[in-house]
Amino acid sequence: PLGQEHLDGHRPVEKLVTPQVHHPHPPSAQLTLQPVLAVEQLGAFRREASALASVRDEHVVGVYSFGQHHQQPFFVMEFVRGAALGAIIAQHTRHGTFVPLHRAMTILTQVARGLSAVHRAGVLHRDVKPDNILIEEGTGRPVLIDFGLVNLLRGNRIEGNAEGTPDYMAPEVWQPMLGPVTHATDVYALGCTAYELLAGRPPFHDVTTVPQLMSSHMMRQPTPLATVRPEVAAFDPVLRRAMAKDPAERLGDPQELTAALGEAAPQEARPQLASLPGLPLPLQPTTERPGGRGPVRILVIDDDPIFQKVIARAAQIAFYDTPPQIVTVGSGTEALTQAAQNPPDLVLLDYNMPELNGLDTLSRLRALKNGAQARVLVVSGSARTLERWPFAVLGVQDFYDKTGGLPPLVALIGQVAEQIGLRPKTS
Repeated sequence: PLGQEHLDGHRPVEKLVTPQVHHPHPPSAQLTLQPVLAVEQLGAFRREASALASVRDEHVVGVYSFGQHHQQPFFVMEFVRGAALGAIIAQHTRHGTFVPLHRAMTILTQVARGLSAVHRAGVLHRDVKPDNILIEEGTGRPVLIDFGLVNLLRGNRIEGNAEGTPDYMAPEVWQPMLGPVTHATDVYALGCTAYELLAGRPPFHDVTTVPQLMSSHMMRQPTPLATVRPEVAAFDPVLRRAMAKDPAERLGDPQELTAALGEAAPQEARPQLASLPGLPLPLQPTTERPGGRGPVRILVIDDDPIFQKVIARAAQIAFYDTPPQIVTVGSGTEALTQAAQNPPDLVLLDYNMPELNGLDTLSRLRALKNGAQARVLVVSGSARTLERWPFAVLGVQDFYDKTGGLPPLVALIGQVAEQIGLRPKTS
């Protein structure tokens, strides 16, 4: 981002407009100082900051406050600790694989929802790309960040010069004579982002210079997904519409794009929980916590009944002074049914399970309405040798090997619980 940045990791500040959005853990604050601006620029800065502060969506980085200090404009925004989606895609590519389709669809759906909220506030992002989407550590929440290039809309137009990142820039950004930069411009960039998330590479990965990229975005069609990853061939017509050269021919809204992708996706890849065979209804939370949190909810997922008891016992000991509500299940399908009805605070997850393994189960859990609120600890008999990088796209950082014994597991559960405020910190 432009300007100087300062991080306050201890004192969250209140938003000017308090959003009705649940963040699983209290956010930290990041202060950005902008250069001294001219009077007309200062007015634009204030309008932009005010508009962004009004955005109420958990998938958009929050703007908490803004103002001036000694003629230097500043704004305070949410600090999100996590990995950039671009780095996660690159990591999968290095290992010769793709981001799992269900998880990719969930990320796109949630980011599109956030981008639509930005548009409703009268703002364009203008630099939508994988590197500007963070996967929050601990929750797996995708967050759209870096509004350093955002300008206010005037009607259906923007103020300022066209900017962006060449791999994701629409034709009208390269050539303003083609028309104004509008919501459709962000849809184009989201289409490019979707292509990269699904294919593991940008739409025009075969060219590297700016003039070549300009020509490609103006004149060429991307390599069909069918030739890169046959299982997602059905998405090609949707992405062609999202990345149409003529803005008038594009899908008109970010959520229209992801809805069309959802219709084209195989049933098991759709973000909706109901797309998974064998899951009963209802799929909405049936237990609320009016007037207070109530006991901490812990979900133990392990197909071995003996280890179910061991893990549950470790959780009981870790919460010895505040008895938790512990539910044990033996399969991913059971876990999702339980999590949909009673969203857990902490999930103790075995990786090696039949049918849905730990990754598949967690991917679907993260797609639930309250899926980001759960902190996940992967407990596996192969945790020491388990490749951990695939879990980054789900925000998982905590692993434990079952062969380590009960006391270390109790200690780790307690440590994780303290980190996220489920238990008071011990002195």
